Amino acid sequence: MAQPASAHRARNRTPMPLPIRGAGGRSVAAGCAAIAWPSKSFGFVARERPMPSRLMIINGPNLNLLGIREPHIYGSTRLDAIEKSCREFAGVLDVQLAFHQSNHEGVIVDLIQSARESADAIIVNPAGFSFTSVAIIDALKIFEGPIIELHVSNIHARDELHRHSKVSASVTAVICGLGPYGYIVAMQAAVQRLGRVPDALPQPVRVGPV
Repeated sequence: MAQPASAHRARNRTPMPLPIRGAGGRSVAAGCAAIAWPSKSFGFVARERPMPSRLMIINGPNLNLLGIREPHIYGSTRLDAIEKSCREFAGVLDVQLAFHQSNHEGVIVDLIQSARESADAIIVNPAGFSFTSVAIIDALKIFEGPIIELHVSNIHARDELHRHSKVSASVTAVICGLGPYGYIVAMQAAVQRLGRVPDALPQPVRVGPV
């Protein structure tokens, strides 16, 4: 005797994943969210889904005055507008974003050190410390993930005082001269270096020329 259509649909319906977590609400694997799929025996089989990448953007001294300080060099865009744009792009890239600014060298060193536990990649605009800070250089050398050095202006076309970044020797790549848009490019580059650009984006964005 033929089974009702509703029974056929129920038997062939794909089971919905159920989130499972271990003690304290943590997922069963570090850096992954666990998904439990009902098995044929009504047990559960755990499958892992990668957690979003974590980016930390660190801005150095006087960048809190972007839009006010020397707009003929740095433009009229303020730092809060840059942060807003970065957070919107973080949603596109499916990443978690921490955005910081400090005028104090020791605070920046502390942020870089904390990134060893809280970030997968660093984007740093050291500003004036680019040319002076051995402490920031040493802290960056300890970080194991990608580091993108960023400058709003083209420092290579600047005066002698602002032309030679000592930080560059300790980073993965340098982006400069693109204005505030450089932050967006740096985020994309950092996620691409991590191999975590979303599949929904075009191949040239995900992998570049091959």
